[in-house]
Amino acid sequence: MAPEQTITDERQEQADLEASLRNGSLLMALAGVAFIGYGVVFLVLNFVGSGFELGVSTLDGMTKADLNPTVAYYISHLHVATAVFIISTGIAVTALSWYGVRQRLRWAWATAVERTGAPLTVVLHDQDMPTWTSRKTDANGNERSGQKRRQVPRIRRK
Repeated sequence: MAPEQTITDERQEQADLEASLRNGSLLMALAGVAFIGYGVVFLVLNFVGSGFELGVSTLDGMTKADLNPTVAYYISHLHVATAVFIISTGIAVTALSWYGVRQRLRWAWATAVERTGAPLTVVLHDQDMPTWTSRKTDANGNERSGQKRRQVPRIRRK
């Protein structure tokens, strides 16, 4: 009777593991779909919204209409690029989760998890911190102010 009980326990454990794997991959895929949805909203609001992005209607009291048209176009261009990046991240996470993680492919799980970390690059770039800049000059080679130079080490530690 003991061997039969062991086999039953192993089958139950295997069934529990499969259910956990299915639920986890489904949750990851849903997160990817949420990325896609957010990217689409971000893209649409770039063309029909009155603000700069979600929740930001003015920058230092200026609206989009107050900006130089060239600057407004550049901001719009960056928003489109960011939206496409968010959508592509969502597609990658959804596909990797649904087709790779469910099949127990560890590389698919690692790639899906890492892919969502890629937006950190955007955050560092937004703070004028590409990896190849020095402490004394910005990305264009212009000398930074003393206050900006003091901020650089603190930003890099974040």
